[in-house]
Amino acid sequence: TYPKIAKMTSHILIERVELNRDTTVVDFIVFTPGYSIGGGSVLKVGDKSYKALSSSIGFDQYQQGEIGKPGKAKVCFEPLPKDTEIFDYEEGDCEGCFKVLGVEIPKE
Repeated sequence: TYPKIAKMTSHILIERVELNRDTTVVDFIVFTPGYSIGGGSVLKVGDKSYKALSSSIGFDQYQQGEIGKPGKAKVCFEPLPKDTEIFDYEEGDCEGCFKVLGVEIPKE
């Protein structure tokens, strides 16, 4: 578990990443009032992609948070290799799809 990860964009903050044997869990704080997690979301390490397995808000369903208050989302992905040091989050493979590049996992 890496609770000090804080990769910010104008829309979301990747707050925490948990590497497990069976899954990688990413906790997001979402600053956009209406948001969704794309069903095609992946974590990328180099040229290899790890697909999303589930989301606390469902896939491709817009959630409306309270205006002025950030929402939270938890997404489970296929497990990343345990030696992963950096990954990218991509919400889909399309022009203009939301991406967070260069999320670093600190060494213990």
